[in-house]
Amino acid sequence: MVKIPVRSGAVIRRWPWFLPILIGAILRFVYWREYAASPLFEFAIGADVGEYDARAHEILSGVWMPAQLDIHGPLYSFFLAFAYWITGISIPAVRLLQLVVNWMAAAVLPWGVYRWGNIPRRIALVFLWSSMVVTTPFFYQAELVSEALLLPLIALTILLLYRFDSETVPRRRFVWSALGGLAGGLVAVTHPMSLLFVGFEAFSCLRNAARRRAGVLFLIGAALPIVLASSVNSVIAHRMVFIQGNSAFNLWLGNNPNATGGCYIRPGSEWSQVHRHAENVARERGISVDRHFLGEAADFWIHSPLRAVGLVLKKAVMIFSPGELPSGADSDFLVRYTKIQRFGAILTLPLFLFCAWGIVVALRRKMWCCDHFGLLLLAGFLAQLITVTSGRYRMMMMPAIFFFAAVGIESIPWRRPRYWLLGTGLLLLGTFVAAPRFSRGQTEAAELFGEVALRRGELHDARRYLSFALPGSHDAARLRNMLGIIHWNLGDTEKAEAEFRRIAAETPDEHEAFMNLALLLAEQPSRRAETAAAFDAALARFPDVADLQYNYGRFLQDEERWVEAEAAYRRAVELQKMHQPALVGLGIVALHDDRPAEAVKWFEQALALTPGDPRLIRNLAFACRAAGDESRARALEKKAAEINNSSITPPPR
Repeated sequence: MVKIPVRSGAVIRRWPWFLPILIGAILRFVYWREYAASPLFEFAIGADVGEYDARAHEILSGVWMPAQLDIHGPLYSFFLAFAYWITGISIPAVRLLQLVVNWMAAAVLPWGVYRWGNIPRRIALVFLWSSMVVTTPFFYQAELVSEALLLPLIALTILLLYRFDSETVPRRRFVWSALGGLAGGLVAVTHPMSLLFVGFEAFSCLRNAARRRAGVLFLIGAALPIVLASSVNSVIAHRMVFIQGNSAFNLWLGNNPNATGGCYIRPGSEWSQVHRHAENVARERGISVDRHFLGEAADFWIHSPLRAVGLVLKKAVMIFSPGELPSGADSDFLVRYTKIQRFGAILTLPLFLFCAWGIVVALRRKMWCCDHFGLLLLAGFLAQLITVTSGRYRMMMMPAIFFFAAVGIESIPWRRPRYWLLGTGLLLLGTFVAAPRFSRGQTEAAELFGEVALRRGELHDARRYLSFALPGSHDAARLRNMLGIIHWNLGDTEKAEAEFRRIAAETPDEHEAFMNLALLLAEQPSRRAETAAAFDAALARFPDVADLQYNYGRFLQDEERWVEAEAAYRRAVELQKMHQPALVGLGIVALHDDRPAEAVKWFEQALALTPGDPRLIRNLAFACRAAGDESRARALEKKAAEINNSSITPPPR
């Protein structure tokens, strides 16, 4: 019998790497299971989240170029579409996939900087432990936002840069430099705030004569995705647009007389009013909205320089505050929904303090091997000084924060008891600071929970959530509109009508109440004239709202005014290229007019947005049979029969 030798020394050397990676995987899975208790777990609802979701569905249906100017970095939408494709549009599966991708990046980065960056092994191991057990980034890694892709791409960029630093063969150095630039460009088109990091890395190469040619290749690689994204948006907007539209809004948000340093205007009526005002002013002056916001921010600095400097100093402190500064709909309550996230909140303050000490240690020791992390930390810091501070934007800095915290922790002689007391004291301080934040932001969370309950058809729960959120809401009109829909579905049409009329009178710039009032009147045959007048008034005020055009088309279809209904549906599709209900409407009109081949085309486009919808599959089967394609019709009917109907039933309005 042959004995297989056991390399016990290799196992001993490797277990310090494998253990934290295993613990990190377990923590992420536990977080995902805990998050499953959230009403939001199976839905793409919230600021930015809904927009990324809608764009990903468009991409899945074959619309590679958006119909309107993309106001987000475009790359994440393509990643989300790919994630939908491989998971069958399962949002829980996508959340898990994103956690796994980030876990892999967090596992590989410390090993890579140890292997190619001449980083001491102990620092690399502490870096690995920090990346694995500090749960602060989990929320954003599981959310349908660009930060879920940002950290893996930053890790890839840094790894390629360290690989470039360690390479001795000139030709290979050029290859690694170009690849590092390409990864940096992908980071920039995922989140344009990271452009500073890419610029700093390019400047670092170009200022060194020995690395100048490699720096040029780095710039060329970075320029490829940036130029592509900018060109697409420029073609759509018919003017020069850099990566994304409306990018100057965040600059204005952090530099105006009312700014607080954070995202002080929450999504809602005030948010909408600011954008509408900017659009009106830009239209009157013949300039872009971005140029308007840039001018407003410049005027603030010119006319109030002392106040502007004070605001910058305030942001400099806020960036490293232990709280998760909210951005968009990411309230503290949502970020801290799970117990694991609360644990992460306790570690945030000690982590930042160790990071600060690690920067001091790195400067004292002249650890130039830390330069890539130093540039990343500086870029994230300056980006938030220029715009706004938030926990979400701080995600760009997290690899650098973990790294410098590892430098600080490794430098402390932990064998001495007094330093263990110091560590214990920091944990207690972190607990004291983080505890009051666990319940903040319940109002915004209740708004989202209420919207989910309404989509599920759980009307009483929806009313309870929305009624709780209404007094402190930043978007009271929208909440009252949803409450009106609930009254409507519960059969109290008088109360619903009164609610819609009240909203229309108090907030005439919001189209939902006008549209819902017309739809409510349309259900009452004796009030058809009022319905037509309500639609005419709504369309005169809001001609560019796709939902309104679609619902007007439905009204016309019910009136058997098929030609006018088709025109309304086509207008909705012009405004929103993949407006699924309007596509279905066009298919129905085509069938009515005995154009089954055209109906097949419309139903196929609608089905591409939600491939597993049995109702749309049956519609397509009916159209195929009308077009003479009996075999395909039978196959589609069989597929529809095999699909279990979803337990989530949307409300009828």
